[in-house]
Amino acid sequence: MSYYYLYMIKFETGQFYIGSRKSKVPASEDIKYWGSPGKINKSLWDLKKEKHILFESNDISYKELTDKEKVFIGEAWKKFGKEKCINKHIGGNIDPKVLSKIAKEAYKNGTSGLNKLTPEIRKASQLKGAITKSVEFKVRDPNGKIHSAKGIYPFAKKHGLSGGNLWGLVRGKFEIYNGWTNIDVDPSTILTPLEKSLKMRDEGRGMWSEESKRKAKQTFIENNAVEYHVVSPEGKEYKGKNAYCFMKEHGLSGPFLQLLSGKVDHHKGWTRYGHPLTYELEMDKRGAFKPKSPSFELRGPDGKIYKGNSRVKFARKHGISVNTVNSVLNGHVGNSYGWTLPIPKPGKRWDNLMIKIKSPQGKIYEVENRKEFCEEYGLNYGSFLKLTQKTGIGSRKSYKGWTRA
Repeated sequence: MSYYYLYMIKFETGQFYIGSRKSKVPASEDIKYWGSPGKINKSLWDLKKEKHILFESNDISYKELTDKEKVFIGEAWKKFGKEKCINKHIGGNIDPKVLSKIAKEAYKNGTSGLNKLTPEIRKASQLKGAITKSVEFKVRDPNGKIHSAKGIYPFAKKHGLSGGNLWGLVRGKFEIYNGWTNIDVDPSTILTPLEKSLKMRDEGRGMWSEESKRKAKQTFIENNAVEYHVVSPEGKEYKGKNAYCFMKEHGLSGPFLQLLSGKVDHHKGWTRYGHPLTYELEMDKRGAFKPKSPSFELRGPDGKIYKGNSRVKFARKHGISVNTVNSVLNGHVGNSYGWTLPIPKPGKRWDNLMIKIKSPQGKIYEVENRKEFCEEYGLNYGSFLKLTQKTGIGSRKSYKGWTRA
């Protein structure tokens, strides 16, 4: 159901505004709507204001509502004074006094349409109008009938056409317009838009020309190019806006983009400007820099904190998989085989995601925090996580009689 109502907004300045509204809720519940201020009166809506309902009905058309709005505005002008009313027109009929005032102000400031026209432009417009009124032409209608006439716009109006488009057709700017063709053009030779497009593609014209392709490529680079500001292994600074071309030029690969985003400290000795390495890079037998990750810390199952630099070496040293190290450091899991971050990050999704679990006795529990639930019922956190994991490697259907509800 739709609700139609008229409202008045009173401002602390004594001014008021009357408007109409079609709403999905009754006027008393439509408290968030405060009218639609124009650019000129927008500042008034920032002041203290009150909203009053003047009329409401759900058995009326919007046309009837706007007609009633005109009556209310007219009566408000008489009762409170036109100068206090924000509405300066009734039903699209602008108040002549207001129009005159605006027009004079625009002419005085040189912002009216006429003031923007130079004498040359005015003369050209007058000449164009004179030509279109006196020009004699012949055109062919969609049925093949030939029409001879004088005056573009009277003919266009008579046949329901656009004067500007008809004038373009007569001058040869268009081959066809709404089925109408120039008398000098054979309708059978006119190509469809698709045929024109395919012809231009085969001939390498328009958007398929080399110049258009070059411009399109340049525009794409300007809009999507990755900026870079880096320092070479020799200490030379480079700054620009096309990382892909720069990578190709200097023999760099994909990890260079990770360097720009801050995911790695260096790539082949290149570093981000303002982020020098805090450690020396080692070279292998080939003379290439050995990959080296930033240092990190993990808390082991025994509660001790272990430091590392290479994730692979760290995993090999402590007898765990690289995936375990990566999953904890990257934040995918909070605990993997007892390994955690030294300071756990709060609000992890695996600890706060609601899940329903059925006990061996058949009781349903809604688990909000898996870790606290495991501690309360003496369950292994890692095994319980595999139970709550519905699919994927390592998931399980039950654990000590506990199942997913």
